[in-house]
Amino acid sequence: MSTRMTCLVSLVLLLVQVHSASALISWDAGGTDDLWSTAANWSPDAVPGRIDAASIDQPENTHCVIQAGIAAECETLRVGNGGVKTNLDITGGSLWAAGAYIGVDSPSGHGVLNMSGGLFSTGSLQTGWGGTGTLNMTGGVIELTDNLVVPGGTGTGSVSLRGGTIKAYDLQVTGASGSIDVGAGTLILDGDDTATVQACIDNGWITAYKGQGTLHLDYDVTNKGRTTLTATALLDPHPADGALVSPGERELSWTLPDPCVPGEDRKSVV
Repeated sequence: MSTRMTCLVSLVLLLVQVHSASALISWDAGGTDDLWSTAANWSPDAVPGRIDAASIDQPENTHCVIQAGIAAECETLRVGNGGVKTNLDITGGSLWAAGAYIGVDSPSGHGVLNMSGGLFSTGSLQTGWGGTGTLNMTGGVIELTDNLVVPGGTGTGSVSLRGGTIKAYDLQVTGASGSIDVGAGTLILDGDDTATVQACIDNGWITAYKGQGTLHLDYDVTNKGRTTLTATALLDPHPADGALVSPGERELSWTLPDPCVPGEDRKSVV
């Protein structure tokens, strides 16, 4: 009995210690570089762990960088939690978070997530909770087990999908305060969400190449059992915008718009 009781007491003490280890860790850029993995860049001087809330809210125009070789994690990610503009740049490596908010509490705050490579895995990603949230994506993969929400609350949110892939369970775009512009990137949603996405397109909340391109929406065609949204640039270039080609001679082509209008004689066009 005494041995069993000793083990139980030890387990309780261990659980208390683990719970008390969680904390809010705030970025202060106090190190000699801009890397997430540098303890001196955080207050207190400790890199966030899986049970810690990581807040990038100071100093103004700061850039916290996750690059190749860095495996970052936190319980909750907050970028732009203060009254200034702050940036999280993911150029490689990986980041895991249970949930993420870009542009959080302060109406004057602006959180920016710049993603050009790597993997970002989280539950829900909300841009513009109370302030301004911006996602600039040119590469890499964002995997959400929950929804992509633009904006997440009373703020303003925008997504520029110039490259890379966003995979989400569902999509929520709220009125004129939220916008998604698709370029060479891809948005993939679980199940048939074509009606939801099409409604956003019809309302002008989702555009292609800032309104100059063409959106392509399908269900169960490009990706089995999923809704896929892509875009083509105005001149339909080949190779396509953002495409990768092997070294060697390549023919470049594009389609110029017809200068004629319906019923107009082509010879009369100067």
